Order: sequence, then structure tokens, then C-alpha cells
Amino acid sequence: AIFTMHGPSSLSLLAVFLCFFPFLSLPLVFGLGIVTGGIYTDVPQSFASNASAIICEFQQLGVSHIRLEASWADTSPGVYQTIVQTAHSSGIAVIVLVNAAYCGNDTDSSQIDAFISSYIANLNSLVNNVFVGNSGVEALEIVNEPNVAVNQCGGGNTLRVSPNAFAWLLRRVYQWKQANGRPEKIISGAILDTYLTESYWPAFFGSGAFFGFQGSRPYDYFGIHPYNLFSLDENCINSNAGGDASSCFGPWAQSILSGVQDVKNAADAAAGVSDTMLFATEFGLQVSLTGSCPAVSTCVLSGLQQAVGMKAAVQALSSSGVVHAALWYDYRDDSSQTFGIRSGWTGSSYPARSETWTTFQALAGGSGNQNPDACW
Repeated sequence: AIFTMHGPSSLSLLAVFLCFFPFLSLPLVFGLGIVTGGIYTDVPQSFASNASAIICEFQQLGVSHIRLEASWADTSPGVYQTIVQTAHSSGIAVIVLVNAAYCGNDTDSSQIDAFISSYIANLNSLVNNVFVGNSGVEALEIVNEPNVAVNQCGGGNTLRVSPNAFAWLLRRVYQWKQANGRPEKIISGAILDTYLTESYWPAFFGSGAFFGFQGSRPYDYFGIHPYNLFSLDENCINSNAGGDASSCFGPWAQSILSGVQDVKNAADAAAGVSDTMLFATEFGLQVSLTGSCPAVSTCVLSGLQQAVGMKAAVQALSSSGVVHAALWYDYRDDSSQTFGIRSGWTGSSYPARSETWTTFQALAGGSGNQNPDACW
């Protein structure tokens, strides 16, 4: 792991932070949600045993949406159904990520068709056996970060889903939704970063799944993960240890703002429409637990810096005019990642990063108790 455990947040720094950023009392007008992470079962304070407390905290925070991942190891349909029903009872919408990997050739239509048929069979199983009835969900996200190379097929890293195959997957899933009158919104699997110079983008938007269906989007929302790790000045972050690093986030936030607008325009052009809206199903900043950040990352040195960066990103996304909602990644740290508004398990709790937690609540318009542990 790159990062190690860090000490608790400083309440005195939080007081200074809120003094200098009074706008945090005013919620920004778009949906701000959270990715739960894989805390469904087999972890301390899991959803299986603590759904009411977790959802109570999310309501307290003002969370608009949560994102779950389907088919997580050792997670029964009953656990998912309890989460969905508890979230809905608190007015929180639920997105379910249905992940997959494609190991075929990007130009082989028979291999692509077989992959899509298997994927849609899984969707049918999920919506008819798990997310069904009063456990139905508001949206399905079709694959996670298809443009990321992972070792999924043997023989080294390959794209999770190659661009032409991904475009056709979206088209066929949207046709499945329409043919079956499915109520769930379809969010295209979020592409990592907004850099349209990456070779994945022209191959994706140049697919026949777009140019053969002009005037028709193959999704309700275009998914994006605007981490934009090449745009955050980590030298600036590292030189501001002990401070809020507020001067470091401007170019990064601008890259997010212009990036999501550019993606919207490219998606409109590819589909021959003008009404594409984006859904940021992840964004976030990871807290270094070693006292320094790598050169290319979305890393900060403290909860205070994480809170300032969160505000900058939310302001960029909400003011862009093209993003329906954004989900912070994620709720709690785990053994390998430190993006959470709560840090890792201490043996008795997941301590809140007080600056980040309070900033999220203010930006989301949460009206509950400002004590992070009120629901626990």
C-alpha cells in the first residue's frame, strides 16, 4: 500500500476552515451522493448488521444517492434488499453498478454479441430476483471504468471493456430497457477522467452504436469519473503540509469544469442530440498517510485539504450545468484506499474525518445533527 494510517482530524483546524469558508452553510443545487464501498457483509459495522445506522448517517449528511455494486462476494439478495428499502425509507435514491469484463476482439461482432447476451442475462436475473418490487432501484450503471486496463483475461492488463464493445453494450442494454419498459435509468459505465485526447474516446464515439443511431442516446445519463489525476499539482500539495492547500486546487477544478462540458459536447455530437446530461458516479481525493503524495495522483495530506478539494470539485461540477449529480468516493477507508469521509477501522469504530464529513454535509444541504456519530 502507498499510504499508512494517519492521526485524527483537528477540530481547531476545522474551526479555522469554516471561518474562512462561510459559503459552506449554503448547499449547492445539484445531487450530492456517496459510494458505499463493499461494506455489505464480512466487515465491521457492515450493512448486514447496521443498515439502519448507516442510512441514518447518510440522511443526516444530506446524501441524495448511494451507489451499490451488484454480485459482491458473500452478499445475499436479502442484504441488498434491506439496504435499498432502508435507503428509500429515508428518501435516498439507489444506483446499482453491474460490472463486467470483455476479453474478446473489439472488431469481432460474434464475440461482442455473446458478451452482451451474457450481460443482459445477468441484468434480467438481477432485476427479477434481487432488485425487484419494493427493492427496485432508480438506476443501473453499466460497467465500471471500461477504459482502465486490468488483468482480467490472463496474459497481462487489457481494457476492462474495449471501446467498440462498450458502445454496443450500451446500445443493446438501452434497447433492452425500452423493449421491456424498465423504469430504471441507465447510466453509461463511467469512463475514468475527462481527457478526450485519450485514444479510448474517439474509438468509443466512433462506433456504429453511435453513428448508426443518430438522434438516439444509448443511456439516460453519461457516466464519468472526473478524478483528473494529471491536473492536480501534487508539488503544491506537498509544499503545503500543515495548511489547507487552497491555492493548489484551482487548475484541477477548472480541468473538471471544462472537462465535463467537453465530454457533454462530444457525447451530443456522437449521438446527434443536444440534451446529454452527465452523472459523476465517482469523484474524490485520497488522504496520504505517509506525509507525502506521489507525482501523479489525486492525493492530499490531510482531512482539511481533502475538504477544501471536495468543495472545489463540487463547485466545479455543480456550476458546469451539465452534471445531474455526483457521488463522493467513498464512505469509509479500507485496507488499500483512503478516500473516505471516515478513516479506517480502529478496532471499535471508523473515525470521521471531521473537516471532510462536515463539508460534505454542508454542501449536500444536510439538516441533521452535526455530530458524525449521532446515528451510532
